[in-house]
Amino acid sequence: MLRDTVQTATCLMPLLGAHGDHPGLSAERISAAAGEFLDKSGSWWNGTAVIGVDEQETYDALIGLGHNAVLTSAGKREDGGLPPGSMALLDAVGEIRGPVVLVDLFSQGADTLHVLKALSLLQEHSDDVVVPIREVRDHPCQLSRYFVHRGAGFMHILDRDYRDPHGLVDAGGVAGRACKLPLEGTPGRGTVWDARSIVGPQLVELSLEEFRESSDRIACVTDGNGMSRLIFHEASFAKSAGGHRVLGTTAFSIHSPRLHLAESGQGIRFVSDEPVGDDSRVIGIMNDEGLETVIPMQRLTDVPMGRFCAGEGFPFLILSEISQGGYDIAMRFQSESSLWVIRNGIVYNGSSGKHITGRWDFPDCKEVQAIFAAGEAHNLPRYHDLLRMGRVRGMDLDAESPAGKTSAATVTKRMWAAG
Repeated sequence: MLRDTVQTATCLMPLLGAHGDHPGLSAERISAAAGEFLDKSGSWWNGTAVIGVDEQETYDALIGLGHNAVLTSAGKREDGGLPPGSMALLDAVGEIRGPVVLVDLFSQGADTLHVLKALSLLQEHSDDVVVPIREVRDHPCQLSRYFVHRGAGFMHILDRDYRDPHGLVDAGGVAGRACKLPLEGTPGRGTVWDARSIVGPQLVELSLEEFRESSDRIACVTDGNGMSRLIFHEASFAKSAGGHRVLGTTAFSIHSPRLHLAESGQGIRFVSDEPVGDDSRVIGIMNDEGLETVIPMQRLTDVPMGRFCAGEGFPFLILSEISQGGYDIAMRFQSESSLWVIRNGIVYNGSSGKHITGRWDFPDCKEVQAIFAAGEAHNLPRYHDLLRMGRVRGMDLDAESPAGKTSAATVTKRMWAAG
């Protein structure tokens, strides 16, 4: 029988009271729920159980009732598919070894038999974390994301091989690629202009000495073919880039700090000269159809940037993603996998290639149920990294076999590709 062969595990029970799903739960009710669950756990529980709570009064009462409890920091309601408060409890509990089960005591579906199946699956795949999954109710290919506009600008891609005839590059400058700027018909072909004056009432010339003495200066040179180049001081963005190679930078923007596109050995990110607000801020890149993609601010992006960097540059928006209220711009939700693809605003099934016109065209997709998770103690704190690496294994609660339908391909932190 499964009970006789499964490995034993430590049981961790996170609870978010003041900051989450279970406000006002008494210590007595928590104690009763924990006792009932552990009594049913039988052979898989190794005798060590810890309750994590985020309220001092509840913590004191649980200790008084004889429970092994820890006081956690204010956890997050959403732990990316783990029971809410899991990461806060893992941080607080300290070093533990061996298999661990995280369980939400008050969630529908925290069934002992399912936990046994998850531990059986973990025995076969000990490097993974096992989470329960079910068929999605509302398919994510129907979803949209909504944003409020905060600013705009143009990212100029740099051309480090260019040498200007005026000595600006030799004076610490680096040129952007040739682009079309509103300088047609201006006198003084070959003259160096102060780029900031392009948007003013009159063009202002810029001397080599003025450019050399001020790293804030941006020069503009024309080539007589209707094309111009901006030349930036390398020193003006070196500090913000943190020593990484800068691929592009901005000269003009609206309600936006100056941004730079920096490349490190780990990837590409947008960096800013000034704070840009909360974590909801993203960079939106437009195409002829509207908003093409969004990229997190100040964090490495998985979006291939090669095609955006192939030309002179690209316009961008600074946006805040919102969950309610009025919005300025919307885009269809695109998964991190290829379950579905969006071309010119039309959604296609990634496997069949068919235009999705109804539920019958939806790709198979599962949703993580944040009721329990099983994994080795050293792997659970790395859950989000393992998720990106394809090492979180789904166990279908509706399947008869212990392994269920599993796949390493994720759609979002809460969605799963059916395998």
